[in-house]
Amino acid sequence: MAAGEDPLTGGWGRWENVLWYLDRHGPISRKELMSHRTRRPGMGPQRWDGRHFELHYGVFPSSEDMTALYLLLILTTGLEPESALELSVDCLKNPTRGYVEIEYVKRRRHGREANRMRLRDGGLGTPGGLIRLALRLTRRARAHAWNDSKTALWIYWHSNDVRIGGGVRHFRPRDIAVAFCERHDLRDEDGERLTVHLRRLRKTYKVEFYRITKGQLPLLARGHSKEVAASHYADIPALRPLHEAAVADGLSHALQEVVQLRVIPPQREAGLKQDTSAAAKELDVAPGEAKKLLDGEMDLWLSSCRDFFDSPFAATGQACPVPFWSCLDCSNAVITSRKLPAVLAYLDHLEDQRQAMPAGAFDLAHGRTRERILTQVLPAFPEPVLAEARAIAEATRPLENLPPLLGGIGSRQ
Repeated sequence: MAAGEDPLTGGWGRWENVLWYLDRHGPISRKELMSHRTRRPGMGPQRWDGRHFELHYGVFPSSEDMTALYLLLILTTGLEPESALELSVDCLKNPTRGYVEIEYVKRRRHGREANRMRLRDGGLGTPGGLIRLALRLTRRARAHAWNDSKTALWIYWHSNDVRIGGGVRHFRPRDIAVAFCERHDLRDEDGERLTVHLRRLRKTYKVEFYRITKGQLPLLARGHSKEVAASHYADIPALRPLHEAAVADGLSHALQEVVQLRVIPPQREAGLKQDTSAAAKELDVAPGEAKKLLDGEMDLWLSSCRDFFDSPFAATGQACPVPFWSCLDCSNAVITSRKLPAVLAYLDHLEDQRQAMPAGAFDLAHGRTRERILTQVLPAFPEPVLAEARAIAEATRPLENLPPLLGGIGSRQ
């Protein structure tokens, strides 16, 4: 285009001259272009035949160009399709430090209300960058647009009536999206031709935003009440796995908060043996039971038990029914240095299982137990005590000597 000149003097036989003319005078019809060919020598009939669209699209954006940017803007910002359709050329406000405000009109039952949304601004991957790209693509077209379309963001060359227009009255992205998907052979997860539903674009954005923020409803409710955000955007089948995972995590965290293991380091254990009343208070048992606990008379495999017949996993008076590793999830458990060899041996076994099992299956079966050993049990003991316990575990191999009646690992080897 920069190398072109007025085709009335330089001839219509050069592409750059035609582009020069389109830039300064606007679109021309195929009939008009071909009439110049017949009136002016040097323009063969084969040269421009069929190139009418290509020439215009070299200067002005097409409806598909604008539709692609329109859809991407909604999927990037979560704007309502109606609001995005009505954006104007001056919709960007207050750019500062990588952010910009987008001014839009939101339709409400009581009227039209102006709103602003603060979003990222920069490259083409940002909302501000997408709008600036649309403004650059339509800069030349805007000089030749219909009067009622000059201020609209979405304008393009209408090949049927050879005019530049768009905006709310003429831009129909719903229909154009069909041709766009066909041209680029876009498919859904079932391999069928992709169908674009404008009313679902905002929900698609909200779902992805909800996943990224890990279910933060206050963030999802921007522009809505929490009730509307929850019922319209969060309560959908696609997000059910996220909600179920959140409930499971919440229960797991609650269990970790409730179950605080009584881990007694050696120095504290020695002090409690000298003070039975303090031991009874700290262990929440009778003084006689406290002495038995500290002397090892109430030991199980991974821990001592404050009351084997008052388990949180069974009715009072019944023997504890859960496997031995559940001691680490039990409020009855008391762990002293005597139990460290068994704990370390069991941790080694868990690490072997962790290598052999899928990550998800291991986390479900043993993840919480392993985490509790690493974060609550071992840090309570000094390194010399841990080294001694590790040596005992390697020498005595407690896993192999576990009583079979306890359902331990030794019974399965």
